[in-house]
Amino acid sequence: MAKKYALVSTKGGVGKTTLSANLGGILADMGQKVLLIDADHQQSLSSLSHKADHGLHKLVTMANADGCISRTEIRNLDIILSDDPEKTINTWLRQSSSHFQYLHAALLGLDEQYDYISIDTKRMRMAPGSCRRWPSGPVIP
Repeated sequence: MAKKYALVSTKGGVGKTTLSANLGGILADMGQKVLLIDADHQQSLSSLSHKADHGLHKLVTMANADGCISRTEIRNLDIILSDDPEKTINTWLRQSSSHFQYLHAALLGLDEQYDYISIDTKRMRMAPGSCRRWPSGPVIP
């Protein structure tokens, strides 16, 4: 089962993305299989990879990671890109309390493929109620 962390802060410039990228890179260099999820609308982590057909939008709204995982040049380090510059996922999440369960369900399917899963996000809304149930919990830089 993957250890899951959410790097969360509503303030910009506190180092969420830098911490997420560096921690992911270090763990990958140590032979750990790491998945980074760029859930920040600034899409800073998304510049690190070879783009998959889909990204965060499909992962969250369809509860399905198929075709969403992009590969980086770093061995053992994958990323799910932020493909929601219009911030439509936030609106979708507000439409129903059950929508928070979609990301949780999608990530359950990835538990056996990764040692660590980290979400870089500006709001707790994208680190859904399921984040609070994650054994590793949120990290607030």
